[in-house]
Amino acid sequence: MSLRSSIRSWLSVTFRVCVSCGLLVFLIQSIDTTELDFSDLPLSGLDVVTVVMLLCLGAVSNAFRWKLILVRCGHVISSFEAVRLFFVGLFFSQALPTSIGGDAVRGYYLTKLGVSVEDAVKSVLIDRLSGLFCLLILSGSGLFLLLLLNVSFQLVVVFGVLVLASSIGFVFLVSLDLLPLFTVPTWISQARGMSRSARSILFNQSEYWIFTLSLIGQALSIQAFITLGSAMNISIEFYIWWALIPSVLIATIIPISLAGWGVREGLIVYSLNAFAVDSERALIVAILFGFAQVIRALPGGVSWLLDSRNGK
Repeated sequence: MSLRSSIRSWLSVTFRVCVSCGLLVFLIQSIDTTELDFSDLPLSGLDVVTVVMLLCLGAVSNAFRWKLILVRCGHVISSFEAVRLFFVGLFFSQALPTSIGGDAVRGYYLTKLGVSVEDAVKSVLIDRLSGLFCLLILSGSGLFLLLLLNVSFQLVVVFGVLVLASSIGFVFLVSLDLLPLFTVPTWISQARGMSRSARSILFNQSEYWIFTLSLIGQALSIQAFITLGSAMNISIEFYIWWALIPSVLIATIIPISLAGWGVREGLIVYSLNAFAVDSERALIVAILFGFAQVIRALPGGVSWLLDSRNGK
């Protein structure tokens, strides 16, 4: 890696850390945590274990989705290897303040299994797009529900802009091969094959299992929020969580923060305020969810360390 690339990587990490820390500090300073009576909270160790298990099961579901995409790309790996590599990717994405993303790590380990660089990159990108596709459908449904509930119009606008911008980005990425060659730079031209493959997989009715596994993964994440909300005595209907969380998860994908920290907490507090949930409880739910994601990623770190010691 050249000196310029190293500086650019560290500047990127520093920027994201600053954004996450800045948002968290702002949120903590803007609320009065002394008003929260911790003795009134039924949060237990069992609740924490349940949330971590839900997130782990969601990751396993997403790993099987990735395995199916790899099969469509012409490569077969074992279920154990798919789950293991997926958790290693989560470790780099969630538990380390590094510029090496979990997707890049997954692609790297695939090449060590004999998968071509092109197919490794294609499988990881299509896997990410499949997750985003599911979130966009859930978010669109959630926006419709928010309109029916007649909640804060400002909240609907914020989520609406977020979903619209993400939808435009999604459509652009899966339509690169339909763009005239003379209008796109070289790096986009090289990604045209990925766009064709993405459309053939994501919009093919025979590939319903890929969407189903995406839906299961997202449903388990939403259930993790519901479990934490119940433990924090947040009394809102379950369908409200389903209306809010998909848009929040989309926002955490935007690479401006460290693993979504700060962005997630800000949107959770903002959106739950619209349903008369106090900021203190909302912030704790979001932070606990973030810590649960880090704990979920630790098995991937153990696997990576064992591989490093064995020279793999």
